[in-house]
Amino acid sequence: MKNTLLSDNIVIKELEAGFEEQYLRLAHGFLKKPMHVGIEDQEVFVHETRKTLDLLMADQNAKLFIATLDSQFIGYVSINIHPALHINGLECVVRELYVRDEYQGKGTGAKIMAYVEVYAKKRGCKRMSLATNWNDEKQHNFYESVGFTRRCDFIIKKII
Repeated sequence: MKNTLLSDNIVIKELEAGFEEQYLRLAHGFLKKPMHVGIEDQEVFVHETRKTLDLLMADQNAKLFIATLDSQFIGYVSINIHPALHINGLECVVRELYVRDEYQGKGTGAKIMAYVEVYAKKRGCKRMSLATNWNDEKQHNFYESVGFTRRCDFIIKKII
C-alpha cells in the first residue's frame, strides 16, 4: 500500500525494517503503563520488547503502521486480520493505537483509524473491532467519533 500524505503533512505507512528502535521508543509512551507491559525505563523497554516486535513484523496476519510528521514518529497502530466464524469472514482487530500527547485532539488518531479502515476493506474485512475502556470519556468519545459502538466487554486472564 502506498504512503498516504494527509493535508497536514502526516504520512501513514507500514513499519519498515531498520526503524524498529524508533517504533519501540514511540510505543513505550503507551505501553509503559502498568496495565500494559509496565516497563518505565525506555532503554529496558526497547531491549525487552524487541523479540516480540520481530515476531509481529514476521506475522502475516499482523500489520504495524506508523504516522510520521517531518520524519518524526507521532503515532502508530497495530492490527491483526484473521478469519472469524461469528462474522463469516475476515475481521480487523485493532490491538494498539497510540498518538503522542501533543498530537492528540487534532485529528491524528482519526486519520490513522481511517487509514486502517481503508486497508481493512481492501483486505476484505467485514468488521473492525478493538478493546478499550469505554467508561473513559476521552476514549469513548474518540472511538464513537470514528464510528465504533459498544457491543460487549473484553475480559482478560493473565497466564504467567
